[in-house]
Amino acid sequence: MKNKFKLSRVAASVAVAITGIAASQAAFAGAGFTDVIAADGVTILRKATFFAYSPTGPRDTAIPEGATLLGTGGDVNTGTALRKFVDPLPIPGTPTRLSDGTVKYIPVAVSSKWTNPQGLPTNHDYYEIGIVEYTDKFHTDLKKPTTLRGYVQIDHLASNGRGTLPGSKALALYYPNSSGKVAFGALDSIPADATPIMINGTDAKGKLTGVKVQARVVEEPHFLGPVIGANKDTPTRLKAINLLPVGRGEYTVGTKNEIDPATGALVPKATYIVSNRHGDLFLPVDKSIPGAGVGPDGQTEFTQNRASVHLHGGDTPWISDGTPHQWITPAGENDASNPLSLANLFNNDPAHDPALLPNYIKGVSTQNVPDMNDPGDGAMTLYFPNGHTARMEWYHDHTLGSTRLNVYAGMASAYLVTDAVEAALVEGGSGASTVGSGAYIKSVTAVLPPASRTIPLVLQDRTFVPDDIALQDAHWNTTAWGQPGDSWFPHVYETVQDPAQANNWNAVGRWHYGPWFWPVFPALYNLPEGSYSPAGFENTVTTTPEGWNDTPIINGVAYPTLEVDPTTYRFRMLNASNDRMMTVNLFEATDSATLADGTPSINTNSLDANGVAIKSEL
Repeated sequence: MKNKFKLSRVAASVAVAITGIAASQAAFAGAGFTDVIAADGVTILRKATFFAYSPTGPRDTAIPEGATLLGTGGDVNTGTALRKFVDPLPIPGTPTRLSDGTVKYIPVAVSSKWTNPQGLPTNHDYYEIGIVEYTDKFHTDLKKPTTLRGYVQIDHLASNGRGTLPGSKALALYYPNSSGKVAFGALDSIPADATPIMINGTDAKGKLTGVKVQARVVEEPHFLGPVIGANKDTPTRLKAINLLPVGRGEYTVGTKNEIDPATGALVPKATYIVSNRHGDLFLPVDKSIPGAGVGPDGQTEFTQNRASVHLHGGDTPWISDGTPHQWITPAGENDASNPLSLANLFNNDPAHDPALLPNYIKGVSTQNVPDMNDPGDGAMTLYFPNGHTARMEWYHDHTLGSTRLNVYAGMASAYLVTDAVEAALVEGGSGASTVGSGAYIKSVTAVLPPASRTIPLVLQDRTFVPDDIALQDAHWNTTAWGQPGDSWFPHVYETVQDPAQANNWNAVGRWHYGPWFWPVFPALYNLPEGSYSPAGFENTVTTTPEGWNDTPIINGVAYPTLEVDPTTYRFRMLNASNDRMMTVNLFEATDSATLADGTPSINTNSLDANGVAIKSEL
């Protein structure tokens, strides 16, 4: 008999200060705007909020009387609400499908043994990991696959014409159009009008040959892949290759209707319409954060296609730690023949000093592993000794100024270290480990389930852009950041304090603001409004203290379900959220109307259209 193990988040509520809200306000659950009482205690103000929630279906809105939005009047459909427990949980190494047929899969990296520059084989595991932009679907009910940035394993053997890694599909990597999202296919099936993605060729010793070769990958990228497995005291050698698009976004200036926070009326407002993002990130970037905006020349902004690799939980040499200053840009940024590149800008614009270009190509602390060959532009090498005991770690981006955004965008995966003790706990027998300067061997009984019943659970949270994003978050730019089904992220700093409202409280506030604490002191600058601004323009996006999102994601699927046998399982859990803490509970399912202690198993808070209680999915 199979049991259903249902994975969901614990319902959470967020309390906000609502002192001073007019009793007759037009308010509703979710973001938008509301009526508030001004500081004089009489005047009623229309207070806007810019906080979006994932699609929840049709709902009433607080659209002011006489106003219309998107031709819908006062009833707006946010998009199809995501159903719980309809899509299966992806497990590393096991392909599965969502209910709509979308293939979901967490790849497992395939290791080869590193050959040193002298041509001598070693026992060190070697991987080449590419960083690409792609799409993957998180739930059957989402309108479209979500735009992501993440990791894919490069087949260095196939790319250099020396065979293939075990099990590799050896798919060719190319850009089918100007979207920046990669495509994959057999080498002889690349369309004639596509742009192949080329990487630096290497010989069997890992030395650059000076020839560009077609990048080929072990398999298509899928969210949270590839998982890297490591053994205690067997080092991992890694070459990270940044294959993100080059350049800054192209745009035109247009207008859109936006809600006037003072009146609630729809008014035309200038907006940037992005025709091609190129290397710009698809999430709001606060360029006032060091490293995310203007660089050392005082005028040129760092690109948004920078990436690094940090082994979270690993004991690594500092040059391989993946610190915030150890990032790289794609090789194309250092190619002066590319009109979109930084090199072209610095070499051809007299206002730019070419001597400062290296500061924009890679981080000031970026160092390759001394005993490995130079990987060339757009790549870096890393060395992980794996000298510690068995544990679940993860590797993720750590780029200065954009770590939180790059990880949320998808630059993260699991890194599993095992050792003899863990193997003994699974298989029984003796396990060896090192404690301090002495070693011990201990005879143990098998107590852990086998690998087939050991399941990593990577827990995250995400918000998806709703269909009515223009109402929920009027400052969200769909051409620069994402369409319905893509990822939403907070970008407007909504203060809990507001001197313009009664009792100085903001009815829609979320975060404290230092200048408005008691005693009040003047702020040097106004808070940016939170809308998109292209490179070279004043920063308008604000960083928020937390990015708590409303949808639980486990192994890359929202609200997944997993059928298990009635036996023991081992769940290895990792909280890979930006800020959210998780509470995990186990419940026993029942078909009975009452539990053993007589407690009803009916959730009386859930009613169908006829007012009849719906039995809970426990």
